[in-house]
Amino acid sequence: MEKYQVWEVVPRRKAARILKARWVFTRKIDGDTGKPKAHKARWVAKGYSQIHGIDYNELYAGVAHKDSIRLLLAIANHRNMEIDQVDIKAAFLNGVLKEEIYMEPPKGSDINSDQMLRLKKALYGLKQSPRCFNEKLSSWLISRGFKATLADSCTFICRKGDILLILSVHVDDQLIACDSRRDLDKFKKDLNDNFECTDGGPASYFLGFNIFRDRPNRKLWISQEHYLTSVLERFDMLHCKPSKVPLPGGFKPTAATDEEHALAKHKPYQAMVGALLYAATITRPDIAFSTSLLARHASKWNLSHVHAAKNLLRYI
Repeated sequence: MEKYQVWEVVPRRKAARILKARWVFTRKIDGDTGKPKAHKARWVAKGYSQIHGIDYNELYAGVAHKDSIRLLLAIANHRNMEIDQVDIKAAFLNGVLKEEIYMEPPKGSDINSDQMLRLKKALYGLKQSPRCFNEKLSSWLISRGFKATLADSCTFICRKGDILLILSVHVDDQLIACDSRRDLDKFKKDLNDNFECTDGGPASYFLGFNIFRDRPNRKLWISQEHYLTSVLERFDMLHCKPSKVPLPGGFKPTAATDEEHALAKHKPYQAMVGALLYAATITRPDIAFSTSLLARHASKWNLSHVHAAKNLLRYI
């Protein structure tokens, strides 16, 4: 926080609206093993208590569409381009806040109780943080000759002669494809000089899916094996008997009555359907129809819907 000059300590005022915050601990998963490879701690603002028009105005998160990412990989494979991945460290702390926001000091700090923090940079948890960071990153990319595509404002292209460089932005995760290794390394160095980055090297695990390449034969595969394994573990179905069909035989989804929903509302149906939807939009188009069918009842479900969702989990 000191390095990025996220806040300044000011005297506490009674009239000031002070946001609360909390420590959040997360684990980063290794793409090869599916096991935790790093542990992170963040001081996160409780953004749900922000008031529109006072603490924030416009909201936006820079996320490339899944189709754009797949198309980038297809183009890169066809042209035999280099594909690297980069993670911008403490990305939101680069965004400059326009609103005047005060926050309580972190627990465990040596800041006195009669003082508070005036935020200068966007902080994790604030509603406008993704937009602030995206504005800074986009303006920097445009200054370097990049142009956002008409189809996806989070996919940028830069041409220098015969060299094509494509950048897919997913908040703080970047997927970069380039015809030249030399030009790609030069761009990554320039990016790191302006935004401190973690260089992930050749793309292998991005947004929860693995990328495998056979460059001599111009072949590329994507897989969500680790993600789907974690989904099965989450719903205690890792050792279940596999199903040969996506949905149970004779299953006809009908609207649940209030009585039926009361019996099934404690089941994690929405979480199961949400986890399956992510897989369907990335690597498993074979379950797209079944998942969309179940998603129609995500607001009100019964036990037959839960049974069908579990059957689909057994199928994956």
